[in-house]
Amino acid sequence: MLQPGPTATGAIKPDLLAPGLEILSLDASTNKRYLRQSGTSMSAPFVAGAAACLHAANPKLTPAQVKEYLMHKAIPQTKIDKNAQGAGLLNI
Repeated sequence: MLQPGPTATGAIKPDLLAPGLEILSLDASTNKRYLRQSGTSMSAPFVAGAAACLHAANPKLTPAQVKEYLMHKAIPQTKIDKNAQGAGLLNI
């Protein structure tokens, strides 16, 4: 289960949200069937893909600038506490 922030230093975490609930994914144990999985392992590829696309379109961006852009463009979720969503839902 996601442990929302703030961190010990007061930082809001997570940085942003991405789809990660009930994602249809290949079953790694068989490589022959699909199943629905949830968690960071399902949401991280969405963020990594968004970051890769953004960097490919703007190769001079630093990793910090990519993160800043993704967070700036995220859509705040009104029914979720700031410490459980960070900047909001990934939007690219």
